[in-house]
Parts: sequence; C-alpha cells; structure tokens
Amino acid sequence: MLNGRYTILRSLHVSAMSLVYLARDTKKECLVVVKTPRAIGTFHEPVWEAPSIPYIPGNERNKALNGYIEREAFILSSLSHPRVVCMIDAGTDGWGNHYIVLEYLEGMPLHLLRQYKINRLKPAFVIELGCQLLEGLEAIHEAGLVHRDIKPANLIITDDGLKIIDFGLSFTSLADDPRAIDGRMIGTPLYMSPEQSYCLRRLDGRADLYAVGHVLYRLLAETWAYGAEKIGVRNVIDCHRQAQPIPFDIAAPGMRIPKDLERVIFRALKRRADDRFQSAGEMREALIAAQA
Repeated sequence: MLNGRYTILRSLHVSAMSLVYLARDTKKECLVVVKTPRAIGTFHEPVWEAPSIPYIPGNERNKALNGYIEREAFILSSLSHPRVVCMIDAGTDGWGNHYIVLEYLEGMPLHLLRQYKINRLKPAFVIELGCQLLEGLEAIHEAGLVHRDIKPANLIITDDGLKIIDFGLSFTSLADDPRAIDGRMIGTPLYMSPEQSYCLRRLDGRADLYAVGHVLYRLLAETWAYGAEKIGVRNVIDCHRQAQPIPFDIAAPGMRIPKDLERVIFRALKRRADDRFQSAGEMREALIAAQA
C-alpha cells in the first residue's frame, strides 16, 4: 500500500520515464492511477515512437526522473479542464520517490483505437476528435504551458470524450527550458515539431499544433505524413525539417478526405511556426469550418 491509502493492484504501463499502476483509493473507495519514476534499466520500444529525453547516467538519472514526476504534478495542479486528465493527489513515498495519483480513465488510447478499427476513421469523427483535442490544448496554452508530447498514445477516448494525459515533458512557455540544452531533443520523434528538433530552449503552443496535424493525418490515412516511418531517428528528424506531407489521395487512396480538411491539416504541418495556425482556438474553428 502506498502511503497507507493507495493499494496497488497491477501494472498498467511502463514507459521510458515512468511506471504506471492501477490502484484503489481506500479513502474514496474508487480506482485511480498511480504514476512513479521508472528505475534505471533498459526500455524496449521503437525509438521513433518513444519520447526522446536526455541521457543521464547513474543516480543523476533517478534524480532527473523524479524531477519529471514532480514537474508533472506541478503542471497538473494548475490545470482543470474536461479534456485534461485530473490529478487527485501527489506526494513522496518512503524511498523518496515522487508520485502522482490521477483519475482512472475507462477508455482506449487513440493508437489502439486505430488498431481495432477495420476501416479508416471517417473524416467527421476525426474532426470531432480534433476539436476536442484542441479544446484541451487551448486551456493548456492559456495557462502558459506547452504539452510537447501530443501523440495518439497520450490521448484517451472515454465515454465523456477525449482526454489528454502524460504531462511529463511539458513546460512553461514563459521561460527557457533548462532541459533543452547541449543539443538535447525532447519529444517523440514522429510527432516532434521542427523547432523541437533544433533543441530550442523556448517554444510555444504552435509546437503542439504541429503534433496535432500529425495525429489527425495518421487517424485518417493510417500512416505517417511523410511516408515510411521506421527509418531511424535522424531521418525522421530530417523529414520534419525538409519534407512535404504526402497528399491524402496518394496516402489513402479511395478515402474521400474533404480538401478543406486536408488544407487544415497541412497548414498545421508547416515547418515554420509562423505559417501554422497561431492558436488552438484558430485551428479548431478551421476544423469546424471544414466540416460545414
């Protein structure tokens, strides 16, 4: 039992930075999710789909991973929105490790939703999901935060709609990020904005909108916007910096994607942040207009 209140039931997920457990809150008699730092060790996941975080040796790595959990707790404490996972509690266990307790979401992450669909997702449904995602990002950005790891695995579909999770890589857009130094890229390569790949110490919400473009493209075409994705991190980054997205009539032949919707997605995928939508609200309005 964690701190005399949370009974750990089973493991839910192991990531590069954290361990996630299903637990029971004995005080409120409900299921919750407990997230703790991941111990030192190897982590087997395709590098183009796993978050890219700085390599830190030995005990310093444990300290850094604790820092990610502590930072996520701080960020979630400032957010309250129906499209953002709710934090219930946070603290430190008997070994000095930070943990956060989150609401348990009964649902499915978007990357699994795609796997269980026999046919590609319909444009109207993708637009609906995109609007819900942008509602959440609008609140996140208005709080002066950048999520920096928007991808299907961090978006959960529940009976109440879409929820954004995993704020371990998030930071405030109002100050330089001390982690983005010495050529360290932070983010998930397939969804990383060009400015993230350049290791800029200050980003804004437009980096998240670039990732939204990739999420919507993948939901419609069931592929990456730049073609083959298992090409190594260096080539993935080069695509973000130089390539043009493949038109839907080539990437998803036979799928009737409205041209207005394609234009919205392709604008979100512009290499220069100034050429993208300038806010989540602006992009959401464009998605709604594309459905009309």
